[in-house]
Formats: sequence, C-alpha cells, structure tokens
Amino acid sequence: MAETGDASSDWLARLSGLGSYVCSKMNYHEYCSHEYNGIHSALHRVLEEKEKVEQEHKARLQLVAAKEELVKRNEEQEAEIQSLKRKLQASEASHTPAQGSGREHNQSGRKQVQRTSVQKRKRQSEGQAGEDAEDHQAAEILCAMNNLEQGLSAELRDVREETSNINAELIKGFLDMGGVGRQNIAVKYMGQLSERPFLLACLQKFLRKEAEAEASRLCKFWQEQLMNPEWYPFKTDTVGGISEGTINDDDIKLQELRATWGEESYKALVKALVNSFLELKECGKLSDRTIVAQLWNFEEDRKATLSESVEYVCNKVKSLSNENVRTSTRGKRGRCVGRA
Repeated sequence: MAETGDASSDWLARLSGLGSYVCSKMNYHEYCSHEYNGIHSALHRVLEEKEKVEQEHKARLQLVAAKEELVKRNEEQEAEIQSLKRKLQASEASHTPAQGSGREHNQSGRKQVQRTSVQKRKRQSEGQAGEDAEDHQAAEILCAMNNLEQGLSAELRDVREETSNINAELIKGFLDMGGVGRQNIAVKYMGQLSERPFLLACLQKFLRKEAEAEASRLCKFWQEQLMNPEWYPFKTDTVGGISEGTINDDDIKLQELRATWGEESYKALVKALVNSFLELKECGKLSDRTIVAQLWNFEEDRKATLSESVEYVCNKVKSLSNENVRTSTRGKRGRCVGRA
C-alpha cells in the first residue's frame, strides 16, 4: 500500500509539474502567435506603403522626364529664337552700325536662361535624392520586419516541438495508467477500425462465439485494406461547382462486401471505413496510412487539449491517492480492533 501511495504521489508531482509547464508554454505560444499576427500585419502595411512609395516614385520619374522634355523643347525654341535674333541683328547691322548694347542685352538673356536651367536641374537632383532616402528607409524597415518575423517563426517552431514532446509524454502516461481515464479522456488510435460494427453484422448470421471470431477476422482484413496506400475507394463528384469526395460503390472490394453481408451491414461497415479514412486525413497520414495515437475526449468526441488532459490525469491521481489513504486507514483500524 505504501509503495502504491508513493507511486501515486510521484505521478501527482510529475503531472502537476507537467501541467504547470504546459500552461506556461501554451500562454507563451499564445503570446507568440499574437506577436506574430501583429508583426505580420505591420509587415503587410509596410509592403503596402512601399508599393505606394514606388508608385509615387514612378510618377515622379515620369513627371521629371516630362519636365526635362519640356525644358529641352524650351531650350531648342530659345536657341531658335536666338538664331533668329542674330540673323535680325546682322540684318540691322548692315543698316545701323552701332548695335553693341543690343548684343550685351542678348548675352545677358542667355545667361539668365542658363542660370534658370541649372537651378531646375539642381531642384530635380535634390528631389531624386529625397526619394532615394525614402526608399532606403523603407528597405531598412522591411529588412527589420523580416528579421523579426524569422526570429518569431523560429520561436514558434520551438514551442510546437516542445508541445509535441509534452503530448507524447501525456500519451505515454495514459498508456502506463491503463484503464484510468477511459470514461472520458483516453488515447485513441486514429485510423484504427472498431470491431463493434463488424460484430453487429456477424451477429445477424452467426451465434455469439462464432460471430466474435468472424468479426475479428473481418476487422483485421479491412484494417489491412485500409493500411494499403494504393486502396482509395473514393471518387470525386462536382456538386454546384464544388468537388466532393464520395464513396465509390463500384470498387470491387466494396461490391464483394455488399454482396456478402447485405445492404444494411454494408452501410454500417462502409461508415466505419470512411470514419477511419477521415481520421487518417485529419492527422495527415492518408498518404502512408500510419495509425496515430491521439489524446481524445470521448465525452465530447473531439481531440483533447493538453491542459484538460493534464487536469484530468491529476484529478484521477488525486482520487487514487485519496482512495489508497482511506484503504490504508481502514486496514490500520482493523488491525487495532483485532489486537484489542
């Protein structure tokens, strides 16, 4: 009794510690997920802003090109005007000797045009430098966000790995405890056929003992078929533009099943097969058809969470520990009465 009590106490201590560890990791996982979503949203906004800046930059470049083209045309027109002026001045010079002041005025005008052109180019250069600085800043922000996202993704991978290890330890604990937890939370083997529908079908044809043997044989046979990756008794139908997988009644094995056991048993057995296929698909094992151990809440027919699994085991261990204490107390009282 003492050894059983010590073992229960050890289980309780281990599972309590494991429960605290699971809760802390789940809280951390939730925090990381929240941070990841925030960073992802911020990164999305940065990308949108970057795209907007690029579009503005492209528009500015187009505007600058248009301005340069306009300046070029103005310069060409100015050159043509100056050429005409020179021709006019030459023509006037042949009639009027003194035209020095006119030439000085034209030279002053040309210098003013040159200064204006230089100033425009300077403003354009400054605008281009500002745009380059904005692009550089956006690139730095994007790089920083990418680094943060990569770091957080690595942390999330670590958390998932630790959670997977905890889940494996819990499954091992449930299996070690045997019958504990079968009424509510226990280990379910995803993809494993239940023998019950086969037994119900066999009871319609055989006596109990013979039906049990035949049901065991049938269940084993169909489990082997289920584990064969090459066997896929489904077909894809398109309903309303949506592809849906339905059972292929033309499958040779299923036709033999229907012919041997009748329509009612056929439907029940096919339902069991479909459920096992869906379980394998849910676990991502449809390609290699590997049975997976999964903590399962049989009361609500769903996967059991880590926190509720730990809590359930702790409650069971406490219950067993209290029962051992009561049994030990009753034994001591009995010995005392016997001595008296």
